[in-house]
Amino acid sequence: MVLDLKVQLAAVQVEMKENLTSLRSKIEMTSQSFIADRDLKSKNMKFYEEEMRKLRQTIEAKDTEIALIQDNSDKKKQFYEDEVGRLNEKNGTLRKEIE
Repeated sequence: MVLDLKVQLAAVQVEMKENLTSLRSKIEMTSQSFIADRDLKSKNMKFYEEEMRKLRQTIEAKDTEIALIQDNSDKKKQFYEDEVGRLNEKNGTLRKEIE
């Protein structure tokens, strides 16, 4: 009977060791999975931040381009308004000369 108990105890100890080994493997795999997931999220975040930086640069460049175009347009408008005014004055002078 004592021998049977010793055999049963040994069997339970072997089973516990196997269970612990299995549990350690599962914990290690889960840990590696978490690490891989964290690394992927970090990589994605860096990519997102880089894309946002590029987008901000593009927006700033387009804003500058729009401002330059608007300034150029305003200058042309002013030039043509001045030119129309000058031509109207010249036209008035010529009419007076003709009369």
